[in-house]
Amino acid sequence: MKKNFISFSIKIVVYSAILFLIYSLLKTHIPQKLFFEDTVFLFAFFFLLTVVFHAGLLSNFKKSTRSFMSFYMMATTIKFFIYLIVIVVYALLNREKAVAFISNFLALYILFNVFEVIVVYRQ
Repeated sequence: MKKNFISFSIKIVVYSAILFLIYSLLKTHIPQKLFFEDTVFLFAFFFLLTVVFHAGLLSNFKKSTRSFMSFYMMATTIKFFIYLIVIVVYALLNREKAVAFISNFLALYILFNVFEVIVVYRQ
């Protein structure tokens, strides 16, 4: 498990760094309406949540396939509700930046979920 977690940690650090580099290069081309100046916090949020939930997946992977599948479904549901709560709360508190926040959030949600699914599928 420790070897898998270290491998995952290295992969997600590299992946996040590449995504952030691409974002940094393209941010001048993002329409003002969709530009969210605090995207770095969204990167950190998705990075941390993905690492924490992946650690749980790895610990349940050793037990049994059934345990792994149960945890995976539960973790996916919990993450979805965490994401939904963050989006709704931010949008209600910052209505003028809501569109930019949600568009950046959605892009990172898709990118980090695709990454996590690919890594889990390969293990």
